[in-house]
Amino acid sequence: MYGKYTMDVISTCAFATKTNTYKDPNDPFVLNAQKVFQTSVKRLLPLLLFPRFVLKLLNITHGAEESVNEFFFNITRRIMKERKNSHKKYNDFIELLMNAQKDSTNHNPKEDENDVNEAHHVNEGKEEKEVEKKILSNVDKYITEEEILAQSWVFFVAGYETTATTL
Repeated sequence: MYGKYTMDVISTCAFATKTNTYKDPNDPFVLNAQKVFQTSVKRLLPLLLFPRFVLKLLNITHGAEESVNEFFFNITRRIMKERKNSHKKYNDFIELLMNAQKDSTNHNPKEDENDVNEAHHVNEGKEEKEVEKKILSNVDKYITEEEILAQSWVFFVAGYETTATTL
């Protein structure tokens, strides 16, 4: 029951997707999510016993099937593409990440007025601020599509099983 609830909440908050796991347990989103956390004993035992180089030689991985990963990456890509075309605003995790995605040609870190108010600047002296300005003058602050995909995946993986188990 808590797993279904958690799935509904995370799919809505992160992916703006209504899964309704109570009525449709065969939803592709739900089925692929369950595959992420199914670990067979054949894979688990070697992971606990052998060092990494042996696991590489035996071609044993601890992650989910590649098709499952691609399913979630493709959902995220599709959502991002639809949103860029529709210009409709949502209130979810992907929207926040897309807002953080900036074109490097349109963003100048020197003009980032919000950064001045961050907590790590409170106790800085004049020298620290000058050094940081030199470092930041060559850095573009923006998030890439790959980082959005990774963050969405981590949000789902880290939140689903742990929250359901805790509840």
